[in-house]
Amino acid sequence: MRELLSITLPTYRFRAMLRWSTLMVVGPLLVACGDDNQLPFATADALPTTEIMTEMSRQEYNADDYFMDPDEDPLFFTASVDDAAVATAVVEDLDDSPTLVIEGLAGGETMVTLTATDPDGGEAKISGNVLVVEPVLFWRDDFESYTDEWSFGGTYSYGRQPGSLAGVSGHFFARRNEADNAMDWLVSMSVAAETNSTNQTVGFWSYAPTGSPKRWLWATVGLTDRYIYIHDAVTPSNWQIVWCCDGAYTWGAGGMSDAVNPTGEFTEMHWGVRLGNMEFFVGETVLWSQDAKEGDWPTVHVGSALFSYAGGEETQQWVYFDWAEFSGIPADEEEPGLSGDWQLLEGPEPFRIMSPTSTYIP
Repeated sequence: MRELLSITLPTYRFRAMLRWSTLMVVGPLLVACGDDNQLPFATADALPTTEIMTEMSRQEYNADDYFMDPDEDPLFFTASVDDAAVATAVVEDLDDSPTLVIEGLAGGETMVTLTATDPDGGEAKISGNVLVVEPVLFWRDDFESYTDEWSFGGTYSYGRQPGSLAGVSGHFFARRNEADNAMDWLVSMSVAAETNSTNQTVGFWSYAPTGSPKRWLWATVGLTDRYIYIHDAVTPSNWQIVWCCDGAYTWGAGGMSDAVNPTGEFTEMHWGVRLGNMEFFVGETVLWSQDAKEGDWPTVHVGSALFSYAGGEETQQWVYFDWAEFSGIPADEEEPGLSGDWQLLEGPEPFRIMSPTSTYIP
């Protein structure tokens, strides 16, 4: 049974007659009320296929783009979906334009229908497929004990603080051995710097496919008033986003936020790509969001790493990882560049990531 989920909004078609002679009627027409009324019509065979996720998913279409009315009558729009358990569809007034908004609720496939109605009851409809996918949990680690799923570098310990992985800042790096190959990815993790430590940042390193303009990226939290070797770094900051390459590590974003807990307390951070936006948020507070395409941010993630960076070269203080998990939409493993080199760019000695070692402190 088709459930109607909609609001009705008018739109005025002042340019309809100017383009009338160049358009073909390709959408379905319905009988109108009134002998003199000319029917509205759809200007396309179907709506684009919509692929969205169940988490933070939303796709928008300008309803005006899909209908015309020969009489230049205002059109009223409604939307419906065949399976309301999979997705919702409504028409909203966004930026003074009637906008079809589709949101995913549960994994599955359904059909959305957009209907335009003129004041005399004349209707035209257009439909399209909606595919809703649920992100896959690629991995989760609670860091209760040593695991061979990571390749460790520097000094680290599973015993310094119960139930967490610890590393000496400036000399710690842990790369996940298995590639992720994920689109629309999100990493969530709980991290902290040692109580009373200075200039220590801790977080996650993401590898993008070969050829990406910003191939190495990291996001960290931790209070620092220095961020050496990072071009255009802004300090003080307690959250940071940095990217590479073209020969330099470059500041992406950062600043001070009350959402980040003080030094010595764990902070829950989230970072990844959602709905075309690169986002960083702490708890439920979004600290930064940018259109991935406009910012040349890669939407495909290849490899994962935990790491810490001593922004001011204080390298003998500890950082902690309480838990971490990674989810996303599996990318095509045959896609070129997904298995690219994970080698980190060499940097100045205090910043250079150490080679993997067997150092272990029980």
